[in-house]
Amino acid sequence: MVSLSITARRISANLMRLLSMPHPVLASFAAGAVALLPVLVIAVLEISTYSSGVIEPSQTDDAGYRGAGLALAAAPFLYIASVPVCYVVGSLLASLGLRRLFGFLAGTVGVALFLGLIVGLILSAPSGFGLGDVVLSVAVYVTLLLVTTLPAAVCWWFIALRPYSR
Repeated sequence: MVSLSITARRISANLMRLLSMPHPVLASFAAGAVALLPVLVIAVLEISTYSSGVIEPSQTDDAGYRGAGLALAAAPFLYIASVPVCYVVGSLLASLGLRRLFGFLAGTVGVALFLGLIVGLILSAPSGFGLGDVVLSVAVYVTLLLVTTLPAAVCWWFIALRPYSR
């Protein structure tokens, strides 16, 4: 009976120590899921609010409906890709000394702006429609990345850095 009590105390102490340690891998899995939530909510809202299936004369086709289906179909692959990105970016920001929430979010905004600029320029380069379309493409990708990365960064910070940010 005494050895059972000592074992229970030892397990409890190990569990408390484990819960107080940072978990960047666990944080990356959770942040990857949180990053996809806005995209999935938008896709589900697009599908659920689609009216009758009849294309109005002002619309050329049902691109929004197809895009939402594509987003839902691509969600598992996006999650698999977002987990290592969350780990690398979160670890990089933490190694740069951005351990407070405000600094971590500021670093996240910088990364989102940089990646949004790069992705927007790459994906709008073949369009050839002019500078206005390039600016619009960059603005859309920066906004999308900010909407997805800020909640993910808060999640990553709470799981991986909060115990050591005091």
